Amino acid sequence: MAVMTRWVAIQRSNDRGAAEVVAMVAIAPLVIAVALLMVALGRGVDASTVVRSAAFAGAQAAALERTPAGAHAVAEHVALSVLDQNPHCVAPEVIVDVSGFGPGGLVSVMASCAPREVGVDAVDSLRRELGWPHGGAVGLSAPVGTRRVAVATAVVDRFRFSQSLQFGT
Repeated sequence: MAVMTRWVAIQRSNDRGAAEVVAMVAIAPLVIAVALLMVALGRGVDASTVVRSAAFAGAQAAALERTPAGAHAVAEHVALSVLDQNPHCVAPEVIVDVSGFGPGGLVSVMASCAPREVGVDAVDSLRRELGWPHGGAVGLSAPVGTRRVAVATAVVDRFRFSQSLQFGT
């Protein structure tokens, strides 16, 4: 009986650590997936915030101009420069509506961009070399959703005129 107990003890000692290895093999991909999801959500929120800021900045800049052509040019330039400064925003677009431009009128700016896809660069380059389809067979690339769109409207100052006032002589 003592020999049998010793043999069982030896067999159990040989299996030590196997559970930790299995746990790491199962848990590591899950941890990486959760990390990628967090990054993807962060990029999506960042893109939404930048799009809102770009639309607001463009509308405010257009409202300060004196002519519809100047308002259109400035709004587009300001909104695109805000969108271009963010590395997580790809394919930015800006649409400016100055049809209501005039004293007390409205200027609207619609800005949009797509959030950049999240992935592990080393795995993505390996995926391209092996010719795997978009998204990767390893599952380490996650899309972050649809285009983010924001519209902002600003009121043109009622006392802002395109021509200077001339007081009578």
